[in-house]
Amino acid sequence: MRLFIAVSLPPLWKDRMDTATHYLKTHTEHCIPTPRGTFHLTLAFLGETDRLADVIQAMDQVHGAPFPLISSGIGQFPLKEGDLWWMGIESTPPLMDLQAKLADSLRGAGFEISDKPYQPHASLARQVQPKPDLDVAELERLLPPMSFEVRYMTLFRSDWDRGNLFYTPLHRTMLTEEN
Repeated sequence: MRLFIAVSLPPLWKDRMDTATHYLKTHTEHCIPTPRGTFHLTLAFLGETDRLADVIQAMDQVHGAPFPLISSGIGQFPLKEGDLWWMGIESTPPLMDLQAKLADSLRGAGFEISDKPYQPHASLARQVQPKPDLDVAELERLLPPMSFEVRYMTLFRSDWDRGNLFYTPLHRTMLTEEN
């Protein structure tokens, strides 16, 4: 199973992100938009593993209070086949603490978790090759700052079916104060 742990995004965020991906699609030579049903904020990517019980146990050992998640601008990761464009998420202390605790718990369970600095973002499109008329200010207008309260994190399985990517939630860990 290909697994990752993420924060699910609310419908309003998905609506606005879907509008932004449509804008990207119409103002690029090429791009692969992120499907609306797969928008999320990754906390930890596990890749292929069959150690489902170990992942769940590591998740359930992580505690933290619910906190606001706040969107923040547009960014890109340069890649040779075309850039990955994303909506930024503010690196607030509660978010960064949750991600660090989760990564430490997973490492303690024997999982290889990237040690690259965590940069919170939600992907909009891959392999983006902009046309000259792409206006980043317009794209940012389509994605004004948004906020919602994160109350849980979800373990997802990632699958392909007939060329379509979809995510199946397998487990949810509620955020509560430490005991």
